[in-house]
Amino acid sequence: MGLISFVLVSVLAVRGQATDPSCPSAKILDVQWQASFSAVEQALAAAERRDKVDLTRLEFHVSTLGTISGAEANVTYFGYLPDEHLRLMMSRWRDWHANGLSQLCAKPAPTDRAESRGCAGQQRLTRLWLAHTRSLERVLQDVERDRPISREESAELVGFFGRVTGLAAGAEMRPPMTAPSRLELTTLVARWQDWFAGHVGAMCAPETR
Repeated sequence: MGLISFVLVSVLAVRGQATDPSCPSAKILDVQWQASFSAVEQALAAAERRDKVDLTRLEFHVSTLGTISGAEANVTYFGYLPDEHLRLMMSRWRDWHANGLSQLCAKPAPTDRAESRGCAGQQRLTRLWLAHTRSLERVLQDVERDRPISREESAELVGFFGRVTGLAAGAEMRPPMTAPSRLELTTLVARWQDWFAGHVGAMCAPETR
């Protein structure tokens, strides 16, 4: 079973509940929001100094902030750019973080088509996990085929999964990858997926009665 299928089966097998603002998914997403917000701030500052900005790294964090907050940034032909439009989005994301973080623990109202599953935080964390799992699958394929991989992308992915699960990689796991570091990464990926399968069902607060 592929990583994506594994995650989907895990999510569909559970249901989240409740409205407590201290739910685990909100805490995890808050940590990730702060890491990504800081990274985008650094990119904007670098652009102002006319320093080089890694657009791949910027895209990773901009898309992450969009998924967490529900406010997606506008993408240009060249991708996400450290410009005035992105600076305005930073203000929207900052306002959301100040006022809407606790809403991640609330379960959305059922729609006419189907009953909503889980709280908003669980849903958004799952979306983020799936998106980064797709990227991780591509990195693993490139590693297996001895293709060059992006140092920046692999570092961001490893950092994301480490922050969410608490299972961090060793400092030596950087491209170009040796045989031991490949084995370590493969083992770590399996542990990440096991962690998510065991914890995704408890990402919402217990139901209040």
